[in-house]
Order: sequence, then C-alpha cells, then structure tokens
Amino acid sequence: MRSGKILIYIAWIIAAIFLGILTMYSQTKVDSFLGLTESQETNMNYPFPVQIKKIYVNLGQEVKKGEKLAEVVRLDIDTELSTLKYKIAELVSKKALKHEKLQSELETLKIKKNKDLSEIEFQLRALKQKTKLNQQLLQSIDARSVNSNTTLAQMKIQTLKKKKNEQQKLYDAKISNILSVLQNKNSPIAAQIKQLENKINILKKESAIITISAPYDADIGTINKTEGESLKSFTPIINLHPLYPTYVTGYIHESIQTELKIGQKVIVKPLTSLSNEKVPVKGELQSISTRIVNFPTRLKKFKIVPLWGYKVLIKIPKSDLKLGQKVTVSKELNPKDDIGSKIFNFLHSIKLH
Repeated sequence: MRSGKILIYIAWIIAAIFLGILTMYSQTKVDSFLGLTESQETNMNYPFPVQIKKIYVNLGQEVKKGEKLAEVVRLDIDTELSTLKYKIAELVSKKALKHEKLQSELETLKIKKNKDLSEIEFQLRALKQKTKLNQQLLQSIDARSVNSNTTLAQMKIQTLKKKKNEQQKLYDAKISNILSVLQNKNSPIAAQIKQLENKINILKKESAIITISAPYDADIGTINKTEGESLKSFTPIINLHPLYPTYVTGYIHESIQTELKIGQKVIVKPLTSLSNEKVPVKGELQSISTRIVNFPTRLKKFKIVPLWGYKVLIKIPKSDLKLGQKVTVSKELNPKDDIGSKIFNFLHSIKLH
C-alpha cells in the first residue's frame, strides 16, 4: 500500500517536471486555432458591353477547365473602330503637315545656301580680280618691288575660302538632318499610327463571337443573364465556384499570443476526417487582420457568447478538404520545436490510474 503511494507521488513529480518543461517551451503561446475552408469565386465579365448569344451550362452544373460556358459578341466594336480610324486620320494629317513644313524648310535652306555661297564666291572673284590688277600695275612700275597690299589681299582670299567651306558644311548638316527626319519611317507619329492600326486589327477579330470558357474546374454558382440580353461593361454573366477550397479563414482569440508571421507555412487539418481524405494539408499564411472581428457562429462552443479576435487568411493547394469545412490550423514545427512537441505528445498519452 505504502509502495503504491510512493509510485503515485513519483508519477506526479515526473508529470510536474514534464509540465514545467512543456510550459517553458510553449511560453503561454498557442499556435493552433480554428478556421473554415472557403474558395475565391469568379465572376465572368468583360470590360466592354456585350450581348449574350448562347449559354451552354445550367445552374449547379460541374464543368471542367476550358469547357465552353457561353458565347457573347461585343457591342462597342463599331463605335470603337470609328474612334480609332478618326484618330489615325488626325495623325496622318498631322504627319502630312509636318512633312510639308520640313519640305518648306528644306527648300528655304537650299535657296539660302545658294545665295550665301554665291555672295562669298562673288566676293572671292572680285578680290582676285582686284589683286591681279594691282599686281599688273605694280609690275609695270617696278617688277622688283613687293606690294604689301598684295599680301593682305591673299590673306583676305584665304579667309573668304575658309568662310565658304564653313558655310557649306553648316548648310549641308542642316539639310542632312531634315532629310533624315523626312526619310525616317519610325517617327513617333508613325509609331502611334501603327499602334492604332494594330488595335483595329484586334477589334476586328473580336467582333466575331467571343467564347467564355471555364478558367478551372468548377461548378456554376449563378447565371445572371439570359440569351439575347445586352449587358453593360463589367456586368457579371456567370459566377463560378471552385470544386475545392482555395483558402482558409482562421480566427485567433484576442487574448492568445502567437508567433505566426506572413508567409509562414502552417498545417491545416479537418476536425472530422473522412477515410478517403489525404490530410494534413500544408498552407501558407497570407494575411493577419489589423482589427478585432467577431468569430463566426460555427466556431463558437457557446453560440450566444461573443468571441473576438484576429482573422487570418491561409492559402491552400488543391486537396480533399470540403468547402465550408471546419478545420484546425497549427504552426509547422521547426527542428528546435520538436522536443517540445514530443514532450506534449508523451504527456498526452500518459494515463494515470
């Protein structure tokens, strides 16, 4: 009897030690919380007005990725085409005016070049003639004498020749620049015209029937319009629900501390797992709310008691989890946390009698 009490005391002491170690590792932080699986619905719509020609699906029908859902036609094609053609006409007119202006500048430059160079050439001929006459006059008086005026005249001739060459190069450079602009087929205006022409070609292709296809495996949530109906831009046509949840909305009580961070990997498990479910699922924490929100009724033990905390969003891959399923979310263990986990599991398995 006495030995039995001693064994009980030893068991309690061991349990207390384990609990102390566990407390040291957990540090009052809870890394597990509840959540609900959800999915991101998709509203099929277009940024332009359309008319529905044919609908191929029914409400609640399951569809595969790429399956045809409906056919529509654009209603703004003619108006858009007219607008684009008008813009092209404006740019063509602008380009023509610019071309005429450059041609006029080119002709003016050529005339001015001929005039200025002709004047310099006239001055050169006159100066050379005058120098020649002076030399002849000087030789008739005294063939051995040197006239300083003749040397000065030669310097003036060289100066005029240099001026003529400089003027020639200057005008040639200006004329070359204008010609390069005129011959350039990749001007900004030409680029704008080409861009608008590409848009016209695209619109002409889109003037045909546009097919709406399923972007992923889904079921049809709602069909908002009927065949033959005309819709404004961005009006929802068909609403799609993914066949599997794409994220988990979890809730952490405001009084609980946690070390969860954005981008952290977490483990998602259903509270009730069916035999054919492949669990757990690894998810990634996407966001943590910055304000306190009320817990959904499904996550409350006592429905009438309000619970407040932070909402977190966890992205999950394709899995066997069901939409709207209640799940637990826990932090993915690091190697340093492994000992604490083992201690917890050991204590949980102890049964004291």
